[in-house]
This record gives sequence, C-alpha cells and structure tokens, in this order.
Amino acid sequence: MVAVLLSTCSSDSGFGRESRIRPQEAPKDTTFDVFVVNSDLAIGTNFLVLAVRGSDGSFRGSKESTATIEARRHGQREEAPHVNGAVFTADAPFIETSQEGRGVYGTRVTFPVPGTWDLLVRFTNPEPGGLPVQPVPTVAVVAEKSQAPSRGEPAPRSHTKTLASEGGDFTRVTSDFEPDPDLYAHSLDEVIGSGVPVVVMFATPLRCRSAVCGPALEQLKKAKVLDPGAYYIHVDVYEKPRDPSDETYVQAVHDWRLPTEPMTFVVTPKGYVYDRFEGPFLPSQLLRSLEEARAAE
Repeated sequence: MVAVLLSTCSSDSGFGRESRIRPQEAPKDTTFDVFVVNSDLAIGTNFLVLAVRGSDGSFRGSKESTATIEARRHGQREEAPHVNGAVFTADAPFIETSQEGRGVYGTRVTFPVPGTWDLLVRFTNPEPGGLPVQPVPTVAVVAEKSQAPSRGEPAPRSHTKTLASEGGDFTRVTSDFEPDPDLYAHSLDEVIGSGVPVVVMFATPLRCRSAVCGPALEQLKKAKVLDPGAYYIHVDVYEKPRDPSDETYVQAVHDWRLPTEPMTFVVTPKGYVYDRFEGPFLPSQLLRSLEEARAAE
C-alpha cells in the first residue's frame, strides 16, 4: 500500500461489462491525480483500489460519488478494442477510511493478461467531493502472478496466536485497542479446510504503514456481525504487536507471502483461496465474496 494513504489513518457493482467505449474526445483533467494504490496486481481477479488527489495535495472523495473505470491494454489501437477481450468497465464505490471523510474507491476487476493497463476514470456527482469533472487517466501494472496467494491456491494452514494460547492477554495478539475476542478464538490451521469458510485479515492497527489497517479491521467486524456463518480471524503482523521496537514478523506473514498490509483473504470451506482484498473495503463487498466462496464448492 503506497504512502499516499498515510494521511487517511484513523455495493461492489463488479467486473465484466465489456464495452466498445472509444477514447473520449473530452479534455482530460490534469489538475487531479488518480492512482492505483495496489502493490500486488496480477492476472485474474483483483480488488482494485484508487485514490484521488487534488492539485493542492489534498485527497478527494465522497460517499455520494462513484468512480467508473474504463480499462484497456496500454497502446491498444482504437480500431481493435476487443483483442484478447481486453477492454472492460467497472464501477467503484467510495470507501471511507477516516472520520474526516477521506477515503478511496475500490471494486473487484479481472485482468485477463499481464502488462501495463491504461485506465480512464470518471466520477459521478463530482461536486460534493471536490472531484474532477473531466475523465482522468492513470495506469495499472499487472504481473503474470501475484506475490500473495490468489484464487484457486491452497490457503496456507499457518499456526497463529489465539487469545487462549497467549493466556488471555490481548496485547500479545493484537494492537487493536478495541479487540473483538471472536477474531482471536481460532488458529488458522484449526479452521482452514474445516468445511466452513474463513475470512482472515493481516493488519497491525497501531503500526500500520499504509495507515488504513484500523478502518479495514472495523469493516471486518461489521461483516462478522452481518454474516456470522464463517470463521473470522485477525492476525497482527508483528510478534510483539504493541512494541514499536519489535520488527519481527509472525510466521504467517511469510507463509502467506504478504507484500503489504492490510490484506484480507476469503477462503472456501475446503481450504482454497477464493478472493483477496488489498487495503480497505466495504462490508457488502466482503460479504458478496464470502457468499460466492460458499457456492464455489
């Protein structure tokens, strides 16, 4: 997660609507920056997150607006927009990440091929969030394979700390100052492949380098209340979560090959990764993925 989100501390419409949208003749707004927050995009399904910054350096956005993303391969010729099925559009809702109303836009998309992708982003109802009126271009770099586990891979059955294993001491398992005991009731190796889906979030609210771990963890708690029929687990990435001098990662960080945090994975009842979210999300987006994971087997 890039440093741009450091100032944000604290219904997914989906992918797949191919279109023959041609490059816009309207002028593009150059007074705003729109950029991809993700650090681990790859072929297949990704949760794409965008941030918007104005010329004054402030971050922009509004719950009343949606980002519509048009994507095409870099350098793709206008007269051949459907080579390799490479053009798609997706609508990304606003995801609030601070009490001051700052946030990002995120949605699930599928990149069919690797390489550089040109994105053109438009915003509905731009005025309340001080958003650009004209479309803004940006790029996404998509790898052949992601660093972290992706859809279809067996989920690593890591042994993780539980409240019981740490003598009931929350400070040994999480840096969250308002912890939910349910999130520390089970080790991952106890529940992955148990016949019940698993949602696991890797995040360290107190020491988060992306500064959105706290808001993301709160969204996880809300999702758990709305759909309790899964195991929800929070894994803090440091061995000593509340000790700023400790830089030792828990073994699960290595097992899951994490490039950043927060990262959240949805695991099928049989123990395979179904989806992953890099950064914040809406509870409805996570719950949709969870429901799909149940039906996938």
